[in-house]
Amino acid sequence: MVASLGSTVCLIDAKGSMAGEDAYTYRVSRKSLSAGRRIAVELDLPLYYVFANLGVATPFEVMDFVRIRTIGEAGGWVSFSSGLVRPFDDVFGIPRAVAQTALPLAA
Repeated sequence: MVASLGSTVCLIDAKGSMAGEDAYTYRVSRKSLSAGRRIAVELDLPLYYVFANLGVATPFEVMDFVRIRTIGEAGGWVSFSSGLVRPFDDVFGIPRAVAQTALPLAA
């Protein structure tokens, strides 16, 4: 999916079938990780994985999470703690409609 992040165009790879809200780990296929890194570099566009509970990570962050520097030829998956990803709203902001209807804090 192509989206805008402020004035920047970015790519989103939705990982809806990965671990859900109550899971402690996420999994990303090595092929997806390799392709995501390549796309981000060759197109010079940020690419974000968005997981089912709206946690967000880039392919490069996932590489850091699992402490690998190269993908290699092997297939399979990499797993990492769901606590390492960033909340969706921290990356993409709060939708205007929600921000405008938010109740003011009590004094």
